[in-house]
Amino acid sequence: MKIKSSIYLLFAMVLLCSTLLTGQTFGPLQLISTEALGARDIRVADIDNDGDLDIVTASIGDDRIAWYENLDGNGTFSEAILIGSLFETITVAVADLDNDGDIDVLGSSIVDDIVVWYENLDGAGTFSTQRLLTTVVDFPYDIETADIDGDGDTDVFISSDTFARIYLLKNNGDGTFAPIETIVEGNNVPRSLVLYDIDGDSDLDLVSSGASAFQAAWYENIDGQGTFGTTNIIIQQAFTVQDIFVSDIDGDGDGDLLAATNADNDVSWYANDGSGVFGDKQTISTNAESAFSVFAADLDNDGDMDVLSASSVDDKIAWYENLDGNGAFSSENILTLEADGKNKVIAADVDNDGDEDVLFVSQNNNTVAWFENLTVVLGVAEIENTFLLVYPNPVKDIVYIQGNTDAIQKVEIYNTLGQLVLQTNYKSIGVDVSNIASNILYLSIYTDQEVLIKKVLKN
Repeated sequence: MKIKSSIYLLFAMVLLCSTLLTGQTFGPLQLISTEALGARDIRVADIDNDGDLDIVTASIGDDRIAWYENLDGNGTFSEAILIGSLFETITVAVADLDNDGDIDVLGSSIVDDIVVWYENLDGAGTFSTQRLLTTVVDFPYDIETADIDGDGDTDVFISSDTFARIYLLKNNGDGTFAPIETIVEGNNVPRSLVLYDIDGDSDLDLVSSGASAFQAAWYENIDGQGTFGTTNIIIQQAFTVQDIFVSDIDGDGDGDLLAATNADNDVSWYANDGSGVFGDKQTISTNAESAFSVFAADLDNDGDMDVLSASSVDDKIAWYENLDGNGAFSSENILTLEADGKNKVIAADVDNDGDEDVLFVSQNNNTVAWFENLTVVLGVAEIENTFLLVYPNPVKDIVYIQGNTDAIQKVEIYNTLGQLVLQTNYKSIGVDVSNIASNILYLSIYTDQEVLIKKVLKN
C-alpha cells in the first residue's frame, strides 16, 4: 500500500517477545515480473483469503492494475492477473470498502482525473468492473484508506497534485460514499499521504508531503470524526519531499516522520515529542540519488525500526540499520543497483517465516521483485511460554487471553493492512472478533511492562 504506518512493526515482531539473532542478510533478487510496463506502485494484501500475502501493482506504461497470487505462501508468485485497465495510473490502494470481509482494490488516472474501485466479488480475487468514486480530483496523486471517523468502515483520502488539495470520501458502510469533502486546501502541493495518530489522542490524524511552500505537515483529527485542524508544518525547506512514512524510530512510543527528498538525495527523520511537535532534521543518508521512496520495518528482528529507501537516479534499493533503537543509523546496505527509474519499496512477510522481506517496483525496467530476508532467529519466546495464553488459534468468534490478565492495560487488534480494527481494555472474558473482516489478526497486548504480539488466524 503505499503501505505507510509504524504498525508494521507488529508484523515483524509476531510471536517474538525476546529474540537472539545470529545474523541478518538478504537473499538474491527474485523477479516476479518484468512485464509490468512502467510499474509505479505496489501494495500487499491477502487478496484470495488463503492466509498469505499477495501483491497488487499499478503500472503507468500499460495502464494496468494487477495482482500476483502468492501460490504456496512461501513467495512463489503467479503471473499478473488483471484487475482493471486505467489510463495513466500511478497509484493503487487496498481495503475492504464494502465490509464483506475481503480486500477490494482502488486506483486512479492522473490524466482522466478519476478515482475508481474494484470489488472483490468472491473473496478469491475475481474483481468487478470499475466503480467510480469521484471525478472531482485533478491529477489524483496518492490514495490512502482508514476508518477516520470511527464508525467501523474504511474511508478514502486522495491528494490532488494540481489543485493543492486533499480530499476525503466518507464510506456509508457498504461501498457507497458521502459527497466528497475538501479537507486541506491552499499553500502546498500534496504528494504522499499517511494516516497516523500523531498526537496520541487515539484517533488518526493526517500527514502529507509536498512540492511547494512547505514540504511536510500534519493535520489534527479534532473530533475523532474526520474534522481536521489547521496546518502544522514539520518540514520547511526548498526541496520537494517526494515520499514520507510515519514510524516509531526512537522507541518512545509515538510516530516520528521519515522523509525522502529527491532534489538533495536525502533520507532523514524527525522526532515527535508525542504531542505532534517535531524536532530538527536527523540525516540518515545523503547518498540516495533522487530519493523517491522511504519505508520503515524491523528488518533485523531486534525490536527497533530500520529504514528502506529507493532512489531513481542511482537505481538503488538500500536499507539502514537502527543501531541503538534510538535513531542512530548505519551507513547504507545496498540490496540492488538495478531498480531502474522511479522506484517504490515496501516490506512485508511474503514467505511466512516471521521476518520482513523487501519488495519493490521499478518504472523503467518494468520490474516487480522481492528479496527474501534470511534473518536467523533463535531463542523465540512466544506468548504461550510467558504469562499469557491466547486461544483458540484459529479463532471464529471469540478470542481469549488466559493468565495474569490483571496486568493487561489494553489490547489492540490490527488487520493485514496494518489498520487498527479494535481496541479494548480486556475487562471481559473474551474479545469478539466475529465482525472483523480479516483472516489474519495481530493482537498487540499492552501490559504495565511490555507489549506482547500474537498472530491469530481467523476462520
